[in-house]
Amino acid sequence: MIIRKSETGSQVADFISRIPDWPLPFGGEDSNSFGIDADPTAFGSLFETFFFTELEKTLPFLSKRRSLWHWRADVREIDIVAEAPGRLIALFEMKATSKIDKGDFRHIDWFLSEGPGKGYRGVGFVVYLGEHLLSFGPGRIALPASMLWSIQDLRPSSRA
Repeated sequence: MIIRKSETGSQVADFISRIPDWPLPFGGEDSNSFGIDADPTAFGSLFETFFFTELEKTLPFLSKRRSLWHWRADVREIDIVAEAPGRLIALFEMKATSKIDKGDFRHIDWFLSEGPGKGYRGVGFVVYLGEHLLSFGPGRIALPASMLWSIQDLRPSSRA
């Protein structure tokens, strides 16, 4: 997947790669990862690619312009940085696991407090394969991937 960097980059964009390091999900050796003996790392890459493309499909329908980025430096990485006007960012870490703990937010915490996102208002999401929406403090949410594609009626139920 290649996404070209826009000419109107922001301060955060200076630190971010617009060419994600995710493999294309079809063909060649990657097609073997769909089998029973699938490599968890390969599945994680497919999960990241799938989520990125699903987010990217929503961009034309948003009222304000948003940009999606992938950020990596040394040993730190943020799978998706969604940047909005007004110095707002949403950070997404993809975890191909059903169990999450506070440590899964370590790169998000660093990015917003000491890294290139310092000075931005932001929220961090860890998207995972579990079943429950979990809070890990202000602006830190573990989001089940299945919740993104399920339709839930969040209105209070009325009893007759």
